[in-house]
Amino acid sequence: MGELVMRRVVTVLLAAAVAVGASVGLGAAAAVPAATASASGATGSANAASAIGDTAATNAAALASATGSTVLAATSGSGTSSLSTTGSAAIDDVRRCIATNSQLDVYYLIDASGSLYSDVSGSTATDPDFVRADILGNSLKQLANLGNGVQVNYSAGFFGTEFKPAVDWTPVTADTADAQATALNQAIRNQPSLGYTNWGAGIAGAQAALAAQHAANGGCQMLVWLTDGALNLHDDDAQNAAALNTLCGNTVDGSSEPADGLGAFNDMRASGIVVVGVLLSVNPDPADATQTQYMRPLVESSGEVNGTTVTCGQSPPPSTSVNGALVQATDPTQLATVFANLGVLINGGYPQPFDADGGFQVDPGVSTFTVLTVDPAWSLAAPAGSGIPNLTASSTEPGVKITTTGGVTEIDVDVSSAAYQGHWMLTTPAGGDRELYLYSGLKIVPDTSNALIAGVAGTLKGTIATTTGRALDLSNYTYSLVVSKVPADGSSAQKIGTATATADGSFSLDYTPGADDGGTMNLVYELNPLATAKSNSTLASVSASQQLQVAIPANFPTVTPSSLALSTLMGSKGKASGTLTLTAPADGSAGSVCFPNGVTPQIVNDPADRSSSWQFTSNAQLANGCVAVPAGQSVTVDLAATNPVAANSSVTAKLPVVLTAADGSGLPETVPVTFSTTRPVNAAAFNLTAVILIVLGLLIALFMLWLMNFVTAGIAHGRQLLRGSFPATISQQGNIEGARGTDLSAASLDDFAYQRQLDTVKRMTDADLGALRSKPGLFNTRYEIEAPAGSRVFTPFAATGSARRLGRSRGDIERGMIAPMPDQLNKLWALVIRDADLLQSPAAGPIPATLVVYKRNDPRNHDQFMERMLDVTRDTKLWAKVSRARVVVGEQASGGAGGTGSTGSGISGGNSSTSTRSPAIPSPAAPTASTSATAPTAARPPSSSEPSAPPAPSAPRGGDQAAPAVPRASSPDGAGGNQPPPPPPRPRRQ
Repeated sequence: MGELVMRRVVTVLLAAAVAVGASVGLGAAAAVPAATASASGATGSANAASAIGDTAATNAAALASATGSTVLAATSGSGTSSLSTTGSAAIDDVRRCIATNSQLDVYYLIDASGSLYSDVSGSTATDPDFVRADILGNSLKQLANLGNGVQVNYSAGFFGTEFKPAVDWTPVTADTADAQATALNQAIRNQPSLGYTNWGAGIAGAQAALAAQHAANGGCQMLVWLTDGALNLHDDDAQNAAALNTLCGNTVDGSSEPADGLGAFNDMRASGIVVVGVLLSVNPDPADATQTQYMRPLVESSGEVNGTTVTCGQSPPPSTSVNGALVQATDPTQLATVFANLGVLINGGYPQPFDADGGFQVDPGVSTFTVLTVDPAWSLAAPAGSGIPNLTASSTEPGVKITTTGGVTEIDVDVSSAAYQGHWMLTTPAGGDRELYLYSGLKIVPDTSNALIAGVAGTLKGTIATTTGRALDLSNYTYSLVVSKVPADGSSAQKIGTATATADGSFSLDYTPGADDGGTMNLVYELNPLATAKSNSTLASVSASQQLQVAIPANFPTVTPSSLALSTLMGSKGKASGTLTLTAPADGSAGSVCFPNGVTPQIVNDPADRSSSWQFTSNAQLANGCVAVPAGQSVTVDLAATNPVAANSSVTAKLPVVLTAADGSGLPETVPVTFSTTRPVNAAAFNLTAVILIVLGLLIALFMLWLMNFVTAGIAHGRQLLRGSFPATISQQGNIEGARGTDLSAASLDDFAYQRQLDTVKRMTDADLGALRSKPGLFNTRYEIEAPAGSRVFTPFAATGSARRLGRSRGDIERGMIAPMPDQLNKLWALVIRDADLLQSPAAGPIPATLVVYKRNDPRNHDQFMERMLDVTRDTKLWAKVSRARVVVGEQASGGAGGTGSTGSGISGGNSSTSTRSPAIPSPAAPTASTSATAPTAARPPSSSEPSAPPAPSAPRGGDQAAPAVPRASSPDGAGGNQPPPPPPRPRRQ
């Protein structure tokens, strides 16, 4: 595969990935040792990934300690592409994988939260023009150029409040790239906002998709995760803290404990997935500043949050894990620049400075160079005498590829001949960012025939070759070819030697496997440092990995498995267990396996820091520290680990053994031991807490419902409210008539009194009806009248709420002590009947009562009073309530009074809960003269006390100002007596 083509394709792939927002990673089976390391040697946590079989990823920081390699730090003119030590190692992981594996799976995880969209966030939207869609669509077009045996597959998904799959795994080919790019671009543009920013849902969805794809093809995997803001679950700080701790695997927010395990990001690093997190920081919310800082420890395992170092999962990652990289951009165009940088770095480019005037040198040994610029008026002058014309945006020279995406132009020049070598000059009239990258075009190919036998001298071989297919000339470079081994237990890589290369590129290194080399061995071959010989221009290191099975001589016993994985240790009382099988030598002799330190593994790494409290037990029958293995037989050794300190962790250890032949010769070997530990939740405590929280949540919700009803409930009063009070009777036929033949339908404004204008009130008093009140509940509000002492009140309105919710009020309603009313006072009318009148004999005729009518004045309707009174008098259904109250009250009076005595509480006036009793009420069989009729009463306004009803001036008919009624006649003594009744009066206004 041509290096230029490969680099361009991956450049676009990552550029698109950034726009969509995803995290990039390598498949678990594809993880391999890396060769990049920290500048300080061993302090960094740079890991790389291999594409060979199921080789595990190597810790580049540890490898740096062995090789003395340095870290690639790419920094653009604006600083947008600067990478941390760990980020540089992650780029190296991706570069190594796509150079050696025939499958590349890329998952784009795209933030679709509302802050990206102008229809949700308006002018503060972070990508209102969908630049991310253009970059991703363009990348798919160029993926088809990868070719030459490397199959690229991509998938995509969105996340907001929830995760939403968008594109299934799809191969990218030259024939389908255009259609796929258009479809994906449109899918992104058609995707509406998904609400909040749920990192956990998005990561879980992408992780599941990658796991399924890796099980199918075992290829390299990349997860590119783009988000424009902080984790936000429904603006709930408690939910945010719990989700963040679970993603991290550590308690980074003290308000919550993480779920079991070391977090999703640690799982991805351990499985070989390189996560490239991209933060599009446009119009950042200051309130999100702390949350967004957590992205670095999540992606890279360690980072600072408000000046304090925070770690997530295993930090630094063990040598069997890969790294992640975090990049940040402040606008979509800068985002395209960032991923263009990542693309060229992944493909083997190394950043170089320009001269002050824009010049730069291309030496022999440089196979390709790339220039990035944001100036559309750029020009590039070739070396003098080369015969190559000046390059511009419209150039079509062979070997020159010009691509513009998201406002960033990438100029790729294939240095195919000596004419391209020499001094070049870049001119950018508009200025802006410009970057230069040089490529060596070299690769390392380990010999597939390499084989090692423990304790026997062997040779490791391979070839240095070009990726372009052009002739190799090693004299153009200064380099060192270092070979290192990476133990399977995750401990630091160890340099085993420097290989010697010949002019044709072949190399070899003599090596005799010894202690710790038994079983699987991961080897890393690396050209580091690497530079051009002429100008000493630094080039990116070149590395390759190889996994070998170190054979055991036939006269030694063997131990299987070569790496022991114990079961998961659950809590402080559980145990992690596993079994080793010791097999006699293949040559038919006997042997033994010795344990120099007993069957007690040595802890290599436990993030929970519990090294001193580990306890290991075994059933091994040791004799002088050894287990005898008879000829032709096998012996099993069970191993168990316990720890009184429970924690969510991933533990690595090593168990030293010595394989001993029949002649007493020994071959040391180390068996890696790995297992996970969890701190299970106390089920009873958890369930109790959950129940309490659920109940508390329900109570709070119910309280809020009640409070809302309480705040909003009230009796609507308003303007132009009139009230009239009329002596009346109600017959057994349900007819409501004026007392002594008064025609109620002839009532006029003179018979009503204006009421003082009030706002909505929760409680008020009517001089005849008693207390009017609102009683808010959880789901509705009851409005009711509480009858005055010694009287009963009846309305045509039905009680709201179920019988269960009405409770005791239902009985009070039957007795007339409480009457339902509407929430608007102008709709209210009611009858008030004295207890003595209610209990008179049916033979006495209609029951005397006081009719109270409210209405709102409507000056435009000349018939308003007649219509209102007809509505009242034509309602014949009220008698059923009066009749029922008569029966209930009569029964209680007969049973409670025993004839003529005082009545019980069942007929007491006012609230049923009061202890006040009514005066003695005559039996229905012997009514008194005072119960035969109700005398008219003087007009009076609503009051909390009994008024004397003083006279007042009349108001203009239909006017706005209140005008108390002028009584037409004095009210007879309501107490009865023997005075003759007065002539029938007109209805009086109140």
